Amino acid sequence: GDIWLLRIEIDGLAARLAATRGTETDWAQVFFLVAQLRTAADETELAHSHRILHREIYAIAFSPRLTALFNSQLIPYISEVVNVGPGKHSDPEGAFHQHLSLVRALSSGDAELAAQASRDHAASGARYAKSLSEIADPHDQ
Repeated sequence: GDIWLLRIEIDGLAARLAATRGTETDWAQVFFLVAQLRTAADETELAHSHRILHREIYAIAFSPRLTALFNSQLIPYISEVVNVGPGKHSDPEGAFHQHLSLVRALSSGDAELAAQASRDHAASGARYAKSLSEIADPHDQ
């Protein structure tokens, strides 16, 4: 639970900063990465595209030093522990639409809208992860 709370807050902060710091070129690259979700050939490719997309948002939001810290220390841990984005019961079309909506909010320039959309996105992942864990081990309730 604490890892999810951290993810929700960091993603909210990243969204708030990215909304005000991103350039047209930055957002064009992010929208290109969103499109890659839709065309992923398999779950491995979808999971990889998903990680790259979120790393790109962090790169827009944060300084290079903080981005490097997140990419080397935080993101791998979160991805292994709680990332339920593409990779389990993946849905390329659903992932595409969910992230398209998210990136539209982030690229809007409205920091509050972006932060709320990002927190909602991360919270949705938390709920999904919880549902998977309940399905995976019905005795652990």
